[in-house]
Amino acid sequence: MTSVVTTVFADDLTGACEVAGIVHRHGLSATVALDPNAKLDDADIVVIDTETRLSSPDEAARSLTSWLQNPGIASRSGRIFKKTDSVLRGPVAAELLTVATPTHASRILLVPANPALGRIVRDGRYLIDGIPLNQTSFKLDPHHPARSSLTSELIGNVREFPCHNLAPSDPLPARGLVIGDASTPQDLARWAAQLPADILTSGSAAFFDALLSTRGHPRRLNPNPAFANKPFLLISGTTAPAQRSFLANARSQGLATIEIPVRSKSAADVWTVHVQDKVRLYGGVCAYPHGTVSLESAIATNIRATLSAIARVMVVGRHVQHLIIEGGSTAAAVAASLAWCNFRVVHEWAPGVVTVSPDSNPDLYITLKPGSYPWPATLLKVILPRESVPS
Repeated sequence: MTSVVTTVFADDLTGACEVAGIVHRHGLSATVALDPNAKLDDADIVVIDTETRLSSPDEAARSLTSWLQNPGIASRSGRIFKKTDSVLRGPVAAELLTVATPTHASRILLVPANPALGRIVRDGRYLIDGIPLNQTSFKLDPHHPARSSLTSELIGNVREFPCHNLAPSDPLPARGLVIGDASTPQDLARWAAQLPADILTSGSAAFFDALLSTRGHPRRLNPNPAFANKPFLLISGTTAPAQRSFLANARSQGLATIEIPVRSKSAADVWTVHVQDKVRLYGGVCAYPHGTVSLESAIATNIRATLSAIARVMVVGRHVQHLIIEGGSTAAAVAASLAWCNFRVVHEWAPGVVTVSPDSNPDLYITLKPGSYPWPATLLKVILPRESVPS
């Protein structure tokens, strides 16, 4: 195993595109792949969306195994990076074990922290802005409610890899899963600098960024995007309270919106008519669920289906050229409804907020934003009326 990362596995689409945006920022080429049977190009780094965030451990292992057996992946030289959700949602233990086995790794290094967003690991505990994870809004996640702040409990048992919570200055064990403490970008850089050949690297996008930085890939600045004035549809499936408050506030600032009740019985085509009308009138519109946050997964599934059906009609009918999607599960539902297989990176607005184009429709621009990430000021200038955006 070499020190150069050439393949990344992510468990959802926004995470995959976040990593691809980092690759793009460092001056390398990246392809985001969604279908194990799709042909892969010769990009510097292939970023794979296994879409396993909501899968059972067994289902996640089968999906990863299928990808690892893909000739286009198996033939790629270089190190594999397993991108995890930065707050460790999903079947993390099963995925780490599945990737470690065929790569003959005897150690796994997991660094999930993202200090720039206030997400740190200290003494084996996950904190966000100094608050234990299980006391933040992530305790209300409808699929993976955080019930602990201990990283070892969030991950669960990784068979054959005893768990060690270590600081960057601690020596690495001969075998096991190392969950790295990190409170600063400098901590991430220290972890990135110590990568023996037999170790599988994994963790947050911020840690992946540190890996590329320590390997001599300079950062580059992106120009302003040329597609910013295209007709747009913003759909948000997030349940993060701060983002729901943002959307409600954006409406008061003049953003055209369609509020879909979380328990709506109306068919998606009814809402689509309203969306089309507002795009014609205002050049852009935001559709999002409205109502009390529910932990019922069936309600979240229904909202995703409604939003993805609206997006499909708007894209196929060429009513919009810029699709902005907030929330990883929502993004995956839209991609599945339109049978997208591969993406190329077009623009990075901010870490984690990336615009891509599908290979099958290069004239369509899709901006993806994780639900818990803030809105970049440059993107606000696109979606909010010009007079309402702070200078």
